[in-house]
Amino acid sequence: MIDEFLTKNNAASSTVKNFSDYIVLDVCKMRGKTENEITRLLSKYAYQDHAEFFAEAIAEALTSPHPRKTASQVLEETERFMNDANIKF
Repeated sequence: MIDEFLTKNNAASSTVKNFSDYIVLDVCKMRGKTENEITRLLSKYAYQDHAEFFAEAIAEALTSPHPRKTASQVLEETERFMNDANIKF
């Protein structure tokens, strides 16, 4: 739902289709890893596609008492984009 909301509110770059595509590429750049390496850091389910990676990362970041670095970075970047675009839920 968050991915769809941000995509519809033009939070994604014009070079990608969905916000989740943008955030995966952004986190790859930050971590210096490939898409395969980044998506495998969460789960096999997250490895399916960018939307599932984004959903898994956000869920972990919001519900785990000790989220992994990748999940935390996805949440931080998402919040940064929302603040920059003045988007609120």
